[in-house]
Amino acid sequence: MKNIMKTNINKLKISVIVTVCNIENYIEKCVDSIIDQTYENLEIILVDDGSTDSSGEICDKYMLKDKRIRVIHKKNGGPVSARNAGLQIAEGKMIGFLDGDDYVDRTFYETLLWDMMKNDVDFVHTGFICECESGNELFCRIKTGKYDLKSDIVRNLIGSVIMGDDSDMHITPSIWSKLYKAEFIKKCHTMVPVELRFGEDLICLVICLLEGKSTYFHQTALYHYVKHQGSLTDSTFVSGIVGIAGLYHALKTVLIRYHQYDCFRCCIEKYSAKMILNSIRKIKICAELYPFYYVRNPAVFMEKRIIIHGAGTVGRDFYIHLSRYTYIRITGWIDRGYQRYHYDFAEVKPVEQLRNLEFDMILIAVKNSETASQIRQELKQKWKIRDEMIYWEDPRTIYEDI
Repeated sequence: MKNIMKTNINKLKISVIVTVCNIENYIEKCVDSIIDQTYENLEIILVDDGSTDSSGEICDKYMLKDKRIRVIHKKNGGPVSARNAGLQIAEGKMIGFLDGDDYVDRTFYETLLWDMMKNDVDFVHTGFICECESGNELFCRIKTGKYDLKSDIVRNLIGSVIMGDDSDMHITPSIWSKLYKAEFIKKCHTMVPVELRFGEDLICLVICLLEGKSTYFHQTALYHYVKHQGSLTDSTFVSGIVGIAGLYHALKTVLIRYHQYDCFRCCIEKYSAKMILNSIRKIKICAELYPFYYVRNPAVFMEKRIIIHGAGTVGRDFYIHLSRYTYIRITGWIDRGYQRYHYDFAEVKPVEQLRNLEFDMILIAVKNSETASQIRQELKQKWKIRDEMIYWEDPRTIYEDI
């Protein structure tokens, strides 16, 4: 029976729509990862969305190499417009999306198609690996299984998706970590405002959750999201705030259409506030004035000399927060990778400086409890610090005040 099912599945064409815009250094790895899929019945649609570098020429070269590849060249219109162009010519019974600077494991489409056919669902979602300069991070929180979208669970899913929380119900809003039935995604994606360039994937997923009958979540991470670091200028800050306003309006419109706005009004207002705060904090001076992480109970350090251990985002914010209290004296700031950190308001020193510093307590300034435990053990074993002199707590965030 399984072999018969596999034979039938192999007859189903998957259309893979790849959006391409000025990514000449990444597009080849992306397309190669699709060509090399274990599932071969693919239609690969490369949508060149007004590239001004050699991305479009690279797409044309690939079209000559593989008869499964089709290329669309269009005026730049943003990701929604580019995907719509691909959807208009897609012939597959199933449809997937890739951003042209990402790539997928060899079994990506075979795995998702098998899950979709075996469970007869509207779309399948998988985890992904975020790749950036500081290392890789795995995103695959939700449990593997089939979910009925006509039950109360859909409200939990939508709330979790909008807020981006860490609950077991959270899935990522990305359109590219999923495989869809063609008719289903064509219907859903046409309802996404074409002018959106921020949060368009979130809008699409909310529509899919409200339109769909069922979905299947595959916890294994098979998609590689390549994150590029960039600085925020004044112009991008303004456009970011405008984008958040547009996303808020689009979310409100969708939820009103499905008679769900009253259920999620508070949720989308908090979400928008979070996004605005994130945009503000990306400006250096604002990050120093308005820390994201706070010490939950500063009174613990009243009339004490403390050393802050950790100089990343949590450590920086803890330093800024605690510096405001006159009854707390920060006598040192240390980190094992102290060379990486340069702040205008204080100097980060190596852990070895513990020998020369006076202190009553050491505050471990990291978010991860396992990392905090490792630091605690090192302080106790290597530096002979008594356990009662070492303090760690799960950092409070500014979001808890919203």
